[in-house]
Amino acid sequence: MSHQANRDRAQDILSTLSEWQYLRPHRPLSDVIADAVAKLGICPLAAQRAVDRLEIDATQSVGRLRATELTQLARCMQRMWDAAETVPQQA
Repeated sequence: MSHQANRDRAQDILSTLSEWQYLRPHRPLSDVIADAVAKLGICPLAAQRAVDRLEIDATQSVGRLRATELTQLARCMQRMWDAAETVPQQA
């Protein structure tokens, strides 16, 4: 995947997370991520790994995250998603 496509994918994730942060700031982050997974087709395991790697409490409300934390989460989700797509599937 090209560098521009990666940037666009991360921006799509960030836009979705930011939209939910603005519209429903009291929703748990885990619910917002589940919505992003469904909307964008993100690998759920990749999203979970990103949360785990960044050591973010997914039970906290999405409104508690700073913009920089959302950006970091979106980029990490994109990297984990890319890595999940490059791993060959086992039969």
